[in-house]
Amino acid sequence: KFIPIFEDGGQISRVDNFVVNEVFSFLESRRLKGKIVVPCAVNLSRMDFFDGQLMKNILDKASVCNAELPLLKVEVTESSYESLETNARDCLYALKTLGVQILLDDFGKGMSSLSTLESFGFDIVKLDMGFIRKIGENKKAEAIIKSTIGLAHAIDAKVVAEGVEKKEQYEFLKSVSCDMIQGYYFYKPMPEEEFVKLIEDQGKK
Repeated sequence: KFIPIFEDGGQISRVDNFVVNEVFSFLESRRLKGKIVVPCAVNLSRMDFFDGQLMKNILDKASVCNAELPLLKVEVTESSYESLETNARDCLYALKTLGVQILLDDFGKGMSSLSTLESFGFDIVKLDMGFIRKIGENKKAEAIIKSTIGLAHAIDAKVVAEGVEKKEQYEFLKSVSCDMIQGYYFYKPMPEEEFVKLIEDQGKK
């Protein structure tokens, strides 16, 4: 809920810049210590693309931290992407060229457009939780989810289902070849210390 406050106050880029720096530091620190490293995604606000300094910082760090690039993912919502000017979209192309994966977030929320998928080579499409919550209750929603996954795969994009909270949702998504599943069914947001312990414990299994 605090994000719109920072956006309205023109401070969201400062917050996102801090997050980007923290993610790069975390990935680099884990790699240098020989620890298990997992991909990390950063959500960018539409306003970030109008902050030349923030985009320069991301591009500079991406060009220096080559070892971390395959592990960094940048998320942009469909509505944000559609509102971007050409030069802002060029920033996404530059990141993708460096090896950063670009995610289209909240696909299916609002006025989704197939032209969005056609206009940019998104690596991953994230299905909006509004559809996921209808699994088991709405056959049309299930058909749309299945078709969207097939469409994404046809254009060489992977699919993440967000907001998964029930076993029934998880089982359905597995049955329709969803690539990745995210939600409280597995874990809730947690502090960095708990997250590190989790991935290290899982690495021992």
